[in-house]
Amino acid sequence: MSSESIKPTAIDIFSGAGGITCALKDAGFNVLCGIELDEVIAESYKLNYSSKIIINDIRKVTLEDLISACGVTPGELDLLAGCPPCQGFSKQNVKKGKKDLRNYLVFQYYRMVRLLKPKYIFMENVPGIQRHKYIFDKFIELLETGWGRKDRPLYYVHYDVVNAADYGVPQNRLRFVLIGKRRDIALNESEAESIFAKPTHINPELLTEDCGLKKWVTLKETISHLKKIKAGETCKEDKLHRAANLSELNLLRMKYTPKNGGSRTDWPQTVRNDKGEQIELWLKCHKKRGVGYKDVYGRMDYNKVAPTLTGGCCTISKGRFGHPVEDRAISLREAALIQTFPPDYKFTGSFGKIALQIGNAVPVKMGRTFFECIRKDIEKDV
Repeated sequence: MSSESIKPTAIDIFSGAGGITCALKDAGFNVLCGIELDEVIAESYKLNYSSKIIINDIRKVTLEDLISACGVTPGELDLLAGCPPCQGFSKQNVKKGKKDLRNYLVFQYYRMVRLLKPKYIFMENVPGIQRHKYIFDKFIELLETGWGRKDRPLYYVHYDVVNAADYGVPQNRLRFVLIGKRRDIALNESEAESIFAKPTHINPELLTEDCGLKKWVTLKETISHLKKIKAGETCKEDKLHRAANLSELNLLRMKYTPKNGGSRTDWPQTVRNDKGEQIELWLKCHKKRGVGYKDVYGRMDYNKVAPTLTGGCCTISKGRFGHPVEDRAISLREAALIQTFPPDYKFTGSFGKIALQIGNAVPVKMGRTFFECIRKDIEKDV
């Protein structure tokens, strides 16, 4: 009997480049397979794992496909984990509401639950999912009651909004997390809450001697060891440690942005370049009060955690994604480390495609903490 066969089993849906799979494996799970629609992103998954991956639209994946891929039997799978697309639930897309079809993919998550009847479930998303009552309330009701259908799985669930920084991730990232335990193996509804992972770290401003928690992990602890590179440059020793190129104007903007936390509000309106020409740093939209996002073109701070990474996390015009002290945006490798991927994790695709994979991932250390709690609960009943 292989060591993998005696580990609790899991399937990772909406798997992306494998953040959840990485966390599951670190927590001691045998990941039977992943499901991912995008072929390029699935290639990143395959670069890192021997686990099978079904490359298909999840709406078309059948129980027969799952049985063929990993021999899973309904009711025997230990854990189903996944993060349905969350962009439609974000603050930026709130106006689209019911028109954003991505929002309805949470019901595909439930369909997988209904097909597989796993003992435990885990779902991660943006906090905004709870504002979309037309979806959220129905989704929770399906998990808890199956809408009255006795042949559908019923779960005790517990959900909350957590900060990834509280779980050892060097990033201020608020996420919605849901944990569920199948009712036939649970004593009562408090069991779901009891396996919901408690924070391991705390904002240093709130730290006390008797709290028993570690301080948030800073950016300096996370990325300062990497070799210095310039905008547009790739590190010879690590091809993923590459930074986006910057125009002459944006390079000037970075030079006038104070180290460790400076922002565009610190810029002079005009400066002179090396040729003595007068250059205007301010954008027209930023001259109007109350217009534009103040974080764009800003720098991160070595002494703090990073802001929430997005799919544009390596572009200075997409948020506070400037390097703390170097005149460039953070590199792909730095972004991956901030998301707590292992330092040798591999990605494939264009620069922008890789940034998207990294920014959309579930932070590995946060996921691992939750999965360790679930694994301990599984082992308790063995």
